[in-house]
Amino acid sequence: MSFATVNGIRIAYEEYGDKGAPAVLMIQGLGMPLTGWPPSWRQYMAKAGFRVICPDNRDAGKSDCFDQFGVPAMLDILKCSLFNARIRSAYKLKDMATDAVGVLDHLGVEKAHVIGVSMGGMIAQRIAIHYPERMLSLTPIMTMTGDRQMPHPSLKVKWRLISQPSHGDRQSMMKHSEKLWRTIGSPDYPASDEDLKAYINSLLDRGTHPKGAARQLAAILSENDRSPLLKQLNVPTLVIHGEADPLVPVSCGKQLAEKIPGAKLHIEPGMGHDFPVLLEEKMLRLITEHLKAS
Repeated sequence: MSFATVNGIRIAYEEYGDKGAPAVLMIQGLGMPLTGWPPSWRQYMAKAGFRVICPDNRDAGKSDCFDQFGVPAMLDILKCSLFNARIRSAYKLKDMATDAVGVLDHLGVEKAHVIGVSMGGMIAQRIAIHYPERMLSLTPIMTMTGDRQMPHPSLKVKWRLISQPSHGDRQSMMKHSEKLWRTIGSPDYPASDEDLKAYINSLLDRGTHPKGAARQLAAILSENDRSPLLKQLNVPTLVIHGEADPLVPVSCGKQLAEKIPGAKLHIEPGMGHDFPVLLEEKMLRLITEHLKAS
């Protein structure tokens, strides 16, 4: 297992592919360890000629947790989520962006293509905003600008996202995760029970931390709208979004592409907030074409 010491904390990461190849930094979403990227994605990118770098975000996977800061109150999260109230956070998405760039520093990588999914797409935006000299390209997937006026997910989806498993044992975590992924997954491409269980087991094996996910959610909810800063970007960008995303509505992806100068937009019909196996080859081909053209 590999670690980089960044911002005074340890960030775990894994690498795939030729170390002399162009680097691709792949950043996962809320509460997700690096195994949120299916093995097939990591292997495909490496075989396509890239040095693939996947970190565990702080408070997820094998990276350091911030339990000393406690957990945001559920009532505060609900107020912020439902009424756009402000919330305190133990850290900011910019800090998480600095973590990711610190991993590049640790590995001696000067520039990288940056791919981020969901919260990872927000962190990727922060890298592009604050560290533009480190960017070869940007690929935000199923994410948003932080504009609070954009459509929100339904109350059912919000509750699934912020609710906690009944107990901390693996069986409870598995049951809770299955309900969440069935709620936010792709309606036209539902995962088989076997595939979904295997995916969730890969997350649990790497390490999921509900308290850490709550702190990450507070970091998301404490963000200002990034739109004014995104308008100043000058980086080749491909925005990917599922038309049927129940967690981050498709209009959020469309707005994100509108805010970034020259950004290309791909809307995938029937796709929700996950990585359907049946769309895997199409998505990966689309992304690698974008990276090679950048």
